[in-house]
Amino acid sequence: SKESNRNYITWSHEDIRLFLDNIRDHEDAYIAYNILFYTGLRKGELLALTVSDFDYERRKLHVNKTYSRRAGEDYVRPPKTEHSDRHVDLPAFVADLIQGYIELEYKPSPTQRIFQSLSDSFLDTALNAGCKRTGLPKIRIHDSRHSHVTNLSEMNIPLKEIGDRVGQKSKNITLHYAHSTDKGKAELIEKLEKEGSNYNVK
Repeated sequence: SKESNRNYITWSHEDIRLFLDNIRDHEDAYIAYNILFYTGLRKGELLALTVSDFDYERRKLHVNKTYSRRAGEDYVRPPKTEHSDRHVDLPAFVADLIQGYIELEYKPSPTQRIFQSLSDSFLDTALNAGCKRTGLPKIRIHDSRHSHVTNLSEMNIPLKEIGDRVGQKSKNITLHYAHSTDKGKAELIEKLEKEGSNYNVK
């Protein structure tokens, strides 16, 4: 209930590009946030990704575990729900970023975590820096997931496809992840006014 009652802030595609362009100097975070904003992965799913989870030829990520760190210890566990184990298609530019990042390592093992050097604090620092530089409203890391779903929804992607992509049952998408935006509200009114123009309403 806390999750469903929270007031969310989501970013548009334009906001996302503006943010990413302004954190290029945080190279690791730049690549990580490209993945978060263009796949809808949870932070723990991102940090758990291993080299073998990435298929460059097919441009896919296999999401099958989640990472957390508590009391100085690393934990890698099965994903949040049964629907969370999934294969996520990647835009070509995101696949290229991941491939280039992996190639920086010297013969990484298949089980090596891709982002083993990243931490919550580093991601937060990059997020705060990007918001400060751009003037964008401050969001949480998890709100990248909400932004991804909301943007896909505005692109009229079927809820079933969105749900499969982010590891959620489609009926839960509208309840928790697809949020209204100013653009969406304006388009809604525009469509209603267009419909109403067919009638002589006084």
